[in-house]
Amino acid sequence: MRKTNQLNKVEFEKLLNWFSSDIKEAGEKYEQIHNGLRRYFRYRGCSDPDSLADETINRVAAKLSELDLSTKAKKISIFYGFALNIYREYLAKTAKRGVAFNPDLVSQEDSEGDVNGEMFCLEKCLSSFNEEDEKLILKYYSKDKSEKIILRKKMAEDLDITTNALHVRIYRIKENLKICIEECMKKNL
Repeated sequence: MRKTNQLNKVEFEKLLNWFSSDIKEAGEKYEQIHNGLRRYFRYRGCSDPDSLADETINRVAAKLSELDLSTKAKKISIFYGFALNIYREYLAKTAKRGVAFNPDLVSQEDSEGDVNGEMFCLEKCLSSFNEEDEKLILKYYSKDKSEKIILRKKMAEDLDITTNALHVRIYRIKENLKICIEECMKKNL
């Protein structure tokens, strides 16, 4: 992903004015969009949904003067258009270093203290897997940086398979997990 855009005061004020001339309403709209973007990135398994949501808002604000605002496009659609591009950059970056999955999100609660729909579905789907697969995927993503390489080699040795075979196994579990979560989310909408 490219270098993070920093939002300056002028761009931020312009963005808030675009939302509404009432500062309170503009602030609420900003929070709604930020929370929606955070859910968007979290649902897609991004390891740092907050910073990706911030990056999306920063890029929209930076490009606001260049956008054709005379169209009837909804503001949220513009943000999700930018978010899709940021998500693609994220995927390209993570593909170079392996798949990003944050098992800490399994028990993460939102700011109101309630487990949100995505986390409920993730927990539900993980618990529906056989115990071996559930432990395997959680262990696979439990370490960072050089520790994860050592861990994954050890896991492959313990299973008496190659690290490549372990990656394939994890990929299949992840794909099943993704399908399960999507079905769960559809039922809970």
